[in-house]
Amino acid sequence: MERSYEVVVDTSILLAAIEMNIDIKSELERIIGRKFKLIVPESVFRELKLKKRGVGLKLLNAFEYEVIPSNKNADDAVLEIAINKKCIAATVDLKLRERLRKYGIPVVYIRSKKKLDVDGFIGW
Repeated sequence: MERSYEVVVDTSILLAAIEMNIDIKSELERIIGRKFKLIVPESVFRELKLKKRGVGLKLLNAFEYEVIPSNKNADDAVLEIAINKKCIAATVDLKLRERLRKYGIPVVYIRSKKKLDVDGFIGW
């Protein structure tokens, strides 16, 4: 049975994908190469509700996703979940990306305003 992956997302990658007209679902499928589920920290979910009239929440409907309770700010929640669940992270926030890489977490980000790329090795 093929292993599926979990991808913990922050607000920035979802909103940036919308603004840059990137098909984030197809891009994640291309990069990961197998079934995956999005993990959405509760703080990110709340941010998505507030920003851009909830357009980020509409994007989530294209995915299988799970909202994880967290009382931390979005960046700290993404980091904690990625470490504890040993999952891929997705962000365009450079500071968060650096923090994630210190723990060896593969990070999906937007490259050249056109497509997604990954920093690190998926498959750990």
